[in-house]
Amino acid sequence: MMDYISNFPAPTKENSINEVKIHIKKIPTFNGISDKYIDKEVTKQFNIVTNFGKTRGSAAGWGTFERPEIIQRTKTSLNMLVYKKFRFKAIIKSLVYVNKEYKDTLDRYYAPDNKGMTEAYLEFEECRSIYV
Repeated sequence: MMDYISNFPAPTKENSINEVKIHIKKIPTFNGISDKYIDKEVTKQFNIVTNFGKTRGSAAGWGTFERPEIIQRTKTSLNMLVYKKFRFKAIIKSLVYVNKEYKDTLDRYYAPDNKGMTEAYLEFEECRSIYV
C-alpha cells in the first residue's frame, strides 16, 4: 500500500493544514481554544516541519512522517497554552481569596469597640485637635 501511494504527491498545503486541524479539534482538551488560534498554530508548525512547503514528500511520506510530526508539535504548543490559561485562572482565584480574607480581617479589626476602631478614633481626634 505504501509503495502505491508513494507514487502520488503529498496533499496541498491547505488540505494538509485542514486535515491536521480536524484531528486537533477532535481532542477534548482543546475545545476552549479558538479556531483562529488553532489554525495559526497548525500553519506555523506546518511551515516549520516542511520548511515553508519547500521540502514535501509523497503521500506516503505525508501520512508517515510529516502529519504525525505536525500533530505532535501542535499538541505540545496547545498544551502549553492550556497550562498557561490554567495557571492564570489559579492565580486570579488565589488573589480573590486573599483579597476576601483581607477584607474580612479589616471588618473584624474595625468593628465597633474593637482595638482598630479605638485606634482610628484616637488618631482622628488627635488630627482634629491639631487643625482646629
